[in-house]
Amino acid sequence: PIALNMVSLLRPFKKPAAARVAQSSNKLLKNSRKLYSASTSKTITADETWTSFEFGPGKWLHFEPHEVAETANLCGTGLALLGFKAAARLKGYHFVKEGFFLEPSETRPGSTILAEALITAMTKKDQVAIARFRRNKGSPRLVALLPQLAETDEDTGMLRVPAGFHVIHLPWADELRQPELPQPLRESEFTPEQLDYTRSFVACMRLPESTALLGGVSNPVAVEHYASLKMIAMRGGATGGSQKVTDMTVVDPVRMGDEERQQRIRSFLGSFEVSQETLPEPA
Repeated sequence: PIALNMVSLLRPFKKPAAARVAQSSNKLLKNSRKLYSASTSKTITADETWTSFEFGPGKWLHFEPHEVAETANLCGTGLALLGFKAAARLKGYHFVKEGFFLEPSETRPGSTILAEALITAMTKKDQVAIARFRRNKGSPRLVALLPQLAETDEDTGMLRVPAGFHVIHLPWADELRQPELPQPLRESEFTPEQLDYTRSFVACMRLPESTALLGGVSNPVAVEHYASLKMIAMRGGATGGSQKVTDMTVVDPVRMGDEERQQRIRSFLGSFEVSQETLPEPA
């Protein structure tokens, strides 16, 4: 076995779950639930219930609560290597959710040497590993392990990029869809003028070069949420008058209103004979 540390590189923002508190004491409330029989209206316990699935016409499979709980423990926790595939088999649509990074840990002696040898061999052969992954709680999942070699700074000798594996969550067979999409347009179906104006239009819609790729644009939902909490805390529970948040994910009318960008947009729309009545006035 190899000891690995799990590092989360990127994750979506989620608001903290709201908690119900008593109005008089501000203490957390506890939820309680009772089950009632539909035929007798008497209370029943969880042991007196079961989960049923229809298996064919008129046939039902019944599972007791402890049997349902045991289905989550069909395999152990952790990461289990199943095999290897060519890296070219890994496609962009296989990324069903945000992944994470695994780096070797010496909590189990020898893990670093063994992991680096595996990473080097997989990189030379252009392979990815297929593994089964399961956290302490949750269902098992198939993942792909994309190897990453360590990189050091030539001037200082400091480690720039650590060696490890990028964990890619793979979809199950029933999660892959084959939607009927229209045939893509070929470049030959457009005039050279339309292609040039389209490239110019895309270039003017990009963020400024000084904008950082990560953290350069704030999440407006997160900023507004924490600004409101801060305002409530400062006012002792009073609401209202929350801070106005600038949403940097929408089009900036001031930046898009300059004459150069307006001319690029007009040229792009004109090449495709699209109405320009909704364009804003230049700043």
